[in-house]
Amino acid sequence: MAAVLLWPLLSSAASALAPSDAWHQILQHPSLWNSLDLRGSQNPEPALQHISDSHVAAEALRNVVLEFAVGIEDRHLQQLERYNLEEINLNGCQKVTDRGVAELVRACPSLTAISLYWNLNVGVETLKALSEACPRLSQVNLSGCKAVTDLGIVQLAQGCPQLTHVDLTRCTRLGDTAYTALAKHCPNIEVLRMYASMPSALAIQGCGALSHLRVIDLCGAHAATDAAVGALGACHELREVNLTWCIQLTDAGICALGQGCRKLESLSLHGIRGVTDAAIQALAESCSESLHTLDTSGCTGIVQHDRARLKQLFPNLRCFVVHS
Repeated sequence: MAAVLLWPLLSSAASALAPSDAWHQILQHPSLWNSLDLRGSQNPEPALQHISDSHVAAEALRNVVLEFAVGIEDRHLQQLERYNLEEINLNGCQKVTDRGVAELVRACPSLTAISLYWNLNVGVETLKALSEACPRLSQVNLSGCKAVTDLGIVQLAQGCPQLTHVDLTRCTRLGDTAYTALAKHCPNIEVLRMYASMPSALAIQGCGALSHLRVIDLCGAHAATDAAVGALGACHELREVNLTWCIQLTDAGICALGQGCRKLESLSLHGIRGVTDAAIQALAESCSESLHTLDTSGCTGIVQHDRARLKQLFPNLRCFVVHS
């Protein structure tokens, strides 16, 4: 297991020893430098400055977590460009710019995962850099990155065909072009989150081509139709589906989904009034043994949805609330 460098603990330990010799000895242990965790740090500057002086860190450092390290700016990212990073977490780092992130990823050709949650600056420049410099990228979290547009996602999809995990939560500026590109160029996607991103029926239907898809989050997809959700029945590996507030859906869509996805483990129908007991019965016939989570809250068309009844239909059911 990779060692994680928790800066406050390490710096405290080092300060208790002779400053120069103690710090020099610490720097000689490569296992300490595989992962640098500065999440929540108010002042990451000292840690970044110290590792910049370490040849050992330059060889060993692969994973950097700066999640909600509020002081992080582009100049700090420049200090990380010398390391061949494989994983970068910049969640909530609001001060870094599109250009700053782009320059960092261009220096990281071995990058496999990047998380940019709630970064309102990230857009085309970063995604273009990822597409050109990081062909091994498999995981990207763009949740809350509201500057992301179709152009950026198209470039990302074309340059990063090995993507398996894509989070586009609340990326409200995306249209069919972006989702079509992902389905076409990234056939190995396993996890696709479109929570509150308002994809069209056509975009959802296109996801039916993702044969490796295991998780899809369509919460709030008001445009989702029975035909679109039914097309997901072609994704036979689906385990988790969130259809919360997909208000156009009826029994037809849910029945088609269940018929094709017999490995379903988690399904949220929260707030869908067009679904009735017929859909629940159909699900019981196709995935009664696999389903362990089923949310039917607000499904006024389902009469017999008390927990005792659902447990009879799905003996392994243990969770009744997905969306709250």
